[in-house]
Order: sequence, then C-alpha cells, then structure tokens
Amino acid sequence: MRQWWGIGFMALLAIGCVSQTEYQKMQGKVANQARIIDQYDKEMVALKAENEALKVQVADRDAKIKGLEDRLAGIKGVHEEFKRSVNSKLEQAMQDLARANQEHMSYDPNTGIVALADAILFDSGKDDLKEDGKGLLKKIADTLKNNDGGEQLMIDGHTDNVRISRPETLKKFPKGNWQLSGARSLSVLMFLHDECGMQPARLRFAGFSEYQPKVPNDTDGNKQKNRRVEIKMLSPTAPAK
Repeated sequence: MRQWWGIGFMALLAIGCVSQTEYQKMQGKVANQARIIDQYDKEMVALKAENEALKVQVADRDAKIKGLEDRLAGIKGVHEEFKRSVNSKLEQAMQDLARANQEHMSYDPNTGIVALADAILFDSGKDDLKEDGKGLLKKIADTLKNNDGGEQLMIDGHTDNVRISRPETLKKFPKGNWQLSGARSLSVLMFLHDECGMQPARLRFAGFSEYQPKVPNDTDGNKQKNRRVEIKMLSPTAPAK
C-alpha cells in the first residue's frame, strides 16, 4: 500500500513545483497514512489470530458436546439393557416384597430402584443397622439371589437438610450429612456382603447428603421421605462410575 502513496506523491511533484512547506506537509500526510496502514495491517493479523483461536475453541466445545451426547446415549443404553435383563420373576418378587413391607420399602420397576426408609435401618444420627433393618435387607438379598440375573447394586445414602447438631454425632461425623449418608450406605453394603453373601464385585456405594431429595424438605413428613437408602439394580455390564 505504501508504494501507491509514494507513486501518488511523485506524480504531484511531476505536475509542478511545490514549496518546501507544502512538500513537508504532504510528506507528513504520506507518513501518517503509512502509519495508519501499518496499524490496520497489525489489527488484521490480530483479528486473524483471534479468529483461528475461536475456531479451536468452537471445535473443542463441539467435541465436548459430542462426548456428552455419547455418554448420555451410553447411559440410556445401560438403562434399556437393564430393563431387558431384569427378568419378570425378579421384578414380580421385588414388587411383592415391597407390598408386604410398604411402610418401609418401595420398588420402582421402571428404574429398578429399591427405596428403604431410614427409620427401619438406623436410629437418628447413627450408621449402625437396626435388627429390623437387617431383616428386611436379608429378604432383599434372598430375593436377588433366588432370581439372580447378575445385577450390580448401587447403594445410595440420602439425608434431609437438617444439620447435625448433637455433639456426639458431630464427633463421629464431623463432615455432617455428607459423611453420615456415605457411612449409612456403606453399612448396608457391608451387611449385604458380610451377612448375605453378595459378591463384592457387584456392590458399590455413595452418599448424597441432602442434595438429591425426592420431595422438598419443607415439612416433617417430606423430610422423613428424603431420609432413605436406595438400592439401584444395574445391568451386569454397567460401567463403574
């Protein structure tokens, strides 16, 4: 671009003589235009670099979205496989057991989740299984073993949103409901393994504290519903999380 300015300037000189002052003014204008062009050139280079960086970010975002979509498809596939793999005999037996213990247990055949009220399993603020809770867990384990499809069991502990306040409970669970919910699910897992003979490779556990409520924690009745342990029956091929 600066070559064109130089050519134009020389053309003016060829047309006629100019004074030294005019010559300097014109020379200054040419230099100023050259600086502007240089600045535009630099901005263009910067914009091109920014555009390339944005392309990389978009590609990375698209790859992450694709990964999430694939993961979701995989989860849906595991769920569908579970629905196919759980035999009707096990499903019926689990529904019958839930009906016979409906005050403390429910079973959802659509998700394969057994939900147990905390009241039958534990005393308040405790993670030691009560005898009635052990009895119900033994029945669940027997039902699974008598209708064994190789299902894996994910044991989830849940609490309400009431903070632990008793000193003796806080001493044992200083991390609060996170720790309590995890300890309770682990107690159920260990009982199923130690006392009921469930294979360890089929068992896993997690604690969710108050953060996956079934209903809002706005009444005492709802809080009671949220204090629970869930046993999720997963496909034998479900990936470990």
